[in-house]
Amino acid sequence: MNFLEHIDNQLFMLITADQNTWTVISWVGIFCAKYLIYFIPLHLIVLWLLGGEIERRAAIAVLIAVVVGLVCSFLIGQVAFRPRPFVVGLGRALIQHKENASFPSNHALIFAAYSTVLCCFHYRKAFKLALILALLTCWGRIFTGVHYPFDVLGGVILGIIITFFVVRYALRFIPSFIIMLPPLKRR
Repeated sequence: MNFLEHIDNQLFMLITADQNTWTVISWVGIFCAKYLIYFIPLHLIVLWLLGGEIERRAAIAVLIAVVVGLVCSFLIGQVAFRPRPFVVGLGRALIQHKENASFPSNHALIFAAYSTVLCCFHYRKAFKLALILALLTCWGRIFTGVHYPFDVLGGVILGIIITFFVVRYALRFIPSFIIMLPPLKRR
């Protein structure tokens, strides 16, 4: 085991739940790990249906960044496979999860992409809320035993990098007729 893996394992053991963890905290961790991510598609639907051109560009940017990010994450997981902590007997998983690649964390990647788009489009309040939800989700993924801390960090870094490229270069290729559809609300 190299130095970084040792640090990652030690951080994991500090954060993850054990037999002495209060039940309420365990339920909060499970909720954060599994359900906070559903806020993102709900917000994207609201942006698309009620927003104008800028809001739709933001929603499309999130979608493109997430799709590209998940493809990259899958490829990284195939090339540099790392088993999840519960698979190697480190801690215990509080939620059911496939025994697929642990690195990078897709939940962290998705929240990083979403938060980065909100930052790039200057949605300050939504960005702050997204950061809070992202931190809670990332903590929950480690706490429930399905990710190491560096998995989460890797997902965040990958999500931010991909999103900057999407916002900078890919959005200009989106046909304008998609963005110009009238919103549901009247201005």
